[in-house]
Amino acid sequence: KLAATTSLDAPERVSTTDVAAPSPGKPAATPEMQMQTSIDRLSQYRVGNDGLTALKTLLVYVTNVLDKPTELDKYGKINSANPAFKKRVGSFIGGLSFLRAIGFEKDLDGDLFVLHEPNEPRLRDAKLRLQKAIDAFPQ
Repeated sequence: KLAATTSLDAPERVSTTDVAAPSPGKPAATPEMQMQTSIDRLSQYRVGNDGLTALKTLLVYVTNVLDKPTELDKYGKINSANPAFKKRVGSFIGGLSFLRAIGFEKDLDGDLFVLHEPNEPRLRDAKLRLQKAIDAFPQ
């Protein structure tokens, strides 16, 4: 039978080579990955075509910003407290994260999502992704 050793009998050896390096965390998702994940989540809401309504509403937001870039005061702001917004987009997983992925940021008051600096290539990509998801949505 072996005798149990205590830390006094056999002190632990301390070495930097014995310490495992911390595992790297998940890489940050790119805006494109965030957009697609959000669209995929919204596409899962099939009852009452809620997901389709959310996708179409987001497409309107994106299209308005692209078509009227000089009117950001009007089209670059979304009131998240608006009942229609809540019903169509805000109450579904993926809605707000999509807006963040395309550059909208919550203002200090917390009710407005504001697009300060539109990224046209990203918005065009978002428009294509939304249209593809809408076209593929089961009718």
